[in-house]
Amino acid sequence: DYILVDGDHTKSVARQDLEGALEVCQKGGIIVMDDLSNAPGECALLDVWEDFKKHHRQELVFAEFLEGKGAGWAVRK
Repeated sequence: DYILVDGDHTKSVARQDLEGALEVCQKGGIIVMDDLSNAPGECALLDVWEDFKKHHRQELVFAEFLEGKGAGWAVRK
């Protein structure tokens, strides 16, 4: 699986999108989310991503690239 979470930039909806992606992601699948920047004027979803990581460390392996707008990805264990 390859699931890109890129849509509504409201924090609550972005979190719902991540949880929905996790529900359908198979072992070895990848979930990608962009717009993780905390820069003014950006979508600033890093806190959403960090909270998702905190709650799903047992199920996923995480990595990020935070240059520019930033992106993160997680691989299902």
